[in-house]
Amino acid sequence: MNRIPLIISLISVVSALSINQINLNWLRNESTDLRFDETVITADDLSYISPAENFIRHGELKNNMNGRGAYFLRPPGYSILFIVTGYFFDAKTSLKAVKFIQLLLFGISVYCLFFISYDYLKSKKMAILITGFYGISTIAAGFIYYTLTEGITPALLLFYVFFLTRAKKRAKYHDYYIASALFSFLFITRPVLGIFGLALPFYLYASYWNQKKIFFVQILISGLIASSSMLVWQVRNWNIANEFVGFHPIYYAENSQSCFRPTHAALWELCKGWGEIGSNFHSYIGPFWNAAIHGNPTDNDIQIILENFPEKVVDKLGKEQLVSMFRNYQLSILHQKYYYDNNLPMPEKLPEIEKKNDYAIKGINSGV
Repeated sequence: MNRIPLIISLISVVSALSINQINLNWLRNESTDLRFDETVITADDLSYISPAENFIRHGELKNNMNGRGAYFLRPPGYSILFIVTGYFFDAKTSLKAVKFIQLLLFGISVYCLFFISYDYLKSKKMAILITGFYGISTIAAGFIYYTLTEGITPALLLFYVFFLTRAKKRAKYHDYYIASALFSFLFITRPVLGIFGLALPFYLYASYWNQKKIFFVQILISGLIASSSMLVWQVRNWNIANEFVGFHPIYYAENSQSCFRPTHAALWELCKGWGEIGSNFHSYIGPFWNAAIHGNPTDNDIQIILENFPEKVVDKLGKEQLVSMFRNYQLSILHQKYYYDNNLPMPEKLPEIEKKNDYAIKGINSGV
């Protein structure tokens, strides 16, 4: 039972290493910029790396934006990897170390998945089939050569589930504590996965339902461990912003250097109403914002957006109303331009033009 998952894990590591290396070589052949020739550059990776660099150099966990949002744009979990490796290595070697850690975590997670599958399905053949497909097909290994949370969160989630299932089998306190600690780190790495924390009390109930005192004590202890990292993070953020900023405050009002502001959030909520996907949404909102922030907004930019909206949506909401809304959006971006050009944070209080547009989009959204 130990030899089979070990073999699958080793094959999976070789498969993941091969496919990611091939991808990296193809990108080099296409003259695509890579970070230190080691990892794929994305729009988000610096927001995880720069806080670690600033912490090592200056003792401040913040990115290079202006304003208080720089201190909490991203939760700190993934940046911790770069802090730890950065203390021992230079930037290039640190990046190699993170890649190795991500590959190692992936391999161990494949090993864990075998036992998770076997515990639930009670079938060795099915466990082999599921684990082999997950590991060797590389469906979960595509981000190992990226510096994004996706490089470690699949593994962290499987570790969490592995220790939960083991705890249920053995009813051992320390297994629940390990699972809780893993969830705590997962939560401050990718907060949206916090939903999986709901599994913890159900597992505890299954183990101790007939021992009420032990059940409530373990709920308290495990719950404190599981929430500890996020509680510390939120208290720290409150002390900086004097308010609860949320689990993923990418739309913080002081952000002046990107399109990710409250109006963008409202518009995204509107577009999700008809099943829009993120990549398509940004394919037309990105150029729209770029044109306005550089002082060149046009009615054609609005027309391109409307052409990407479903015809029935434009008919239902009214073309004139949508055109008016997007012209106001352009005005709010032009207002942002001063802060963007001078590298200044936006005011904490939303400007009237942006507030008006934000309310307008939300009003349209409520009518869809």
